[in-house]
Amino acid sequence: MPGWIHRTLSALCRLVAKRARRPIHRAKPITGADVFRHESGIHTAALLKNPAAYQPFPCEETGRTPEPFAIGKHSGSAGVQSLLAAGGVAVPASLCPEILSAVRGAPGRTKALSARGSWPRSREGC
Repeated sequence: MPGWIHRTLSALCRLVAKRARRPIHRAKPITGADVFRHESGIHTAALLKNPAAYQPFPCEETGRTPEPFAIGKHSGSAGVQSLLAAGGVAVPASLCPEILSAVRGAPGRTKALSARGSWPRSREGC
């Protein structure tokens, strides 16, 4: 499908949702807020190699901008390195297991962290 169809569909869905006073579910295909957000280690590693692996079209075709990966209990090293690199922090592969262990062991953490969310700004948080 051409990109204009995705953009038009997204705008139409937002208009209908607004008029119906019903939110679009975050995971709704094509139009949901989290449809281009990935946490899984397998997904993020595949997306870094080939974005078409889990996204049948670029998010720009829906009028959205690419999002960094989320980091959570399902994350892998590639996702951690990519998210930190997007923030200007280079992390050697040897540190990723330690970072992942800290993320997975964070007490009371039930949601994934992302660059647009509450990722710690200092190394102290890792």
